[in-house]
Amino acid sequence: MEDKLPENLTIDIFSRLPIKSIISCKCVCKKWQSLVADPYFVDLHLARSREEALMILECPDLRSPNVNPKTFLKWLEIDEHEHLDTIKSLNLKHCEPPLIAAFSSLLVPIGSVNGLVSYYWDKNGSVYIFNPLLEEYMTLPPPPPGGSLITLGYGFGVSTATGEYKVIRIDSRRVSIYDPSETVVWAVGIQVYTLGTDQWRSLRQTTPKKNLDLGGLEGLGVYLDSHLYWIAVHAQIYDFDLSSETSELFPAPGENEDSNRMLGVLKGRLSCICWCSSVGGMEVWVMKEESANWYKEINVIRPFSELSPWRPLCLIDGLEHGTSGALLVYVQVAEAEAEKLVAYYLNTKKIVSETPILWSNCSSITTYRPSFVKLDIFGSQRVRAMYNHSPQLTG
Repeated sequence: MEDKLPENLTIDIFSRLPIKSIISCKCVCKKWQSLVADPYFVDLHLARSREEALMILECPDLRSPNVNPKTFLKWLEIDEHEHLDTIKSLNLKHCEPPLIAAFSSLLVPIGSVNGLVSYYWDKNGSVYIFNPLLEEYMTLPPPPPGGSLITLGYGFGVSTATGEYKVIRIDSRRVSIYDPSETVVWAVGIQVYTLGTDQWRSLRQTTPKKNLDLGGLEGLGVYLDSHLYWIAVHAQIYDFDLSSETSELFPAPGENEDSNRMLGVLKGRLSCICWCSSVGGMEVWVMKEESANWYKEINVIRPFSELSPWRPLCLIDGLEHGTSGALLVYVQVAEAEAEKLVAYYLNTKKIVSETPILWSNCSSITTYRPSFVKLDIFGSQRVRAMYNHSPQLTG
């Protein structure tokens, strides 16, 4: 059967299939297995795929009795019945060294791009890059010792100009001042690790006009088109260009500076969700193309139960049966203090999934775009397989 179709046509068909179907095709014959591993297919599939899944880091509290000490990376998708379905669950105990966290805060999410997911382990300072689909990972060397530095945030993305994947660490150091009455100033330093170079580089320190704080949402940077974005204090957004390796601050949207904010991607552009717990409403702003100006895309008045605390976690762009519908995923406390993960279409104001979850055991949730990008293209000496078998999907 595999010889009846021209190779270029087979690749074109495979690149349009769901991930589960591609995995099944790989098992048919060695030729198809080779086609799926071909760099041309990997790039073609990546160009046609989109973010449509969730990646959850689950870390049980080891202080509790009778707890099995396992830390999991869980890949979830919304199935045809509009339920959150676990596609794959990776036990990080199989990493070297085993990634078992006594507290979820020890595993810090960095970001996800092109099917690769990055985490920072606070226990030893190492940075991990995973491809959950291929069940492989690589360990980067720890960044240079910080000394008196305060780490503000991490980011992970790819330069569209060079194709280089980069991990970014942003920190700050107190600048000496002679007049004690003056406001303390913090210089911002940036370390860059380009995958494949096996080293960290330090960029020139800069001193912003206002002290920089990237602590919102565990310092997770949102990636879009060669840029990484973080929420900063004073209703500002910090923008780092992965191609030019330059940065800038610009105003965040929203009429209330005290509103909570979360960044995401909507309609292929940077978006910002603003909400205030005391009011209950929510606004979704989208940045205009090639400018720092914003327009209000969605305004939801009291979208959820006023009696149930909730917090948005991530935004998945362009779902709802192939339309431009956006899916907001949030965590909500229901009756009897139970927690649930809720998927909510912003355009139709429709809840499509409610999944019970013990959020205190979860470190993070990010959007995920499955891909066949192999980590050995960045240097095979650091790449490890998580299991001694071929990758399989559940469900």
